[in-house]
Amino acid sequence: PAPYLLGSGLVLNGVAMIGEGAGSILKTSVAAGFGLQLAGVSPMLRDLRLLGPAATAWPGSPAEVDLEGVALDGVAVALGASDAVLENVEIAGCHTALAVEGHLRAAVGSAFLFSRNGVEIRDGATGAGIMERIRFHACSKGLFADGVSAVRQFAVRGGIVSACGQAVHLPAVSNGWRCIELSDIRFVDTFDLAIRAGARNSLAVRSCHLDD
Repeated sequence: PAPYLLGSGLVLNGVAMIGEGAGSILKTSVAAGFGLQLAGVSPMLRDLRLLGPAATAWPGSPAEVDLEGVALDGVAVALGASDAVLENVEIAGCHTALAVEGHLRAAVGSAFLFSRNGVEIRDGATGAGIMERIRFHACSKGLFADGVSAVRQFAVRGGIVSACGQAVHLPAVSNGWRCIELSDIRFVDTFDLAIRAGARNSLAVRSCHLDD
């Protein structure tokens, strides 16, 4: 089926958008800002794909993606949002597939593909969050958390990180401590590093597997 074209960023304020799986594709040509923004209380995305401006059709290889000049956050959890949820969502062809500036409660069964950053946890992000059965593929950074966000607990349980430059990058925390759990994750063809954690990150790694 043809994708549904978004001419500008769409804000979901405390509501759910539910698709019908891989055939539900939202396509945005906006080069900067966000494609979808989750705002308010308990916003949700489920069972859909979002394709950014870096590809004309859902990509199968990096050769089909051109990220030059792209500054778009595919899905953005807005500053002040609470209990945002992604379930069975795939995002590709963006600068940052998922940008978190509010509270992401959970991302389950989702994939972040062919983007510079898979998931970026930024200043303003709060609370504890969990990711389960996650896939990162062909991103410069899979999971990146800056040093000033107020997220103090985060878990990634189950998934695969493939063909990424840096799989998990956790710079030093500027104040307090951050507790991160990584479990049951397979790292495949990591070009630079699998896991990097700076000072004030308490990191638990369990049952992970690294393939060269």
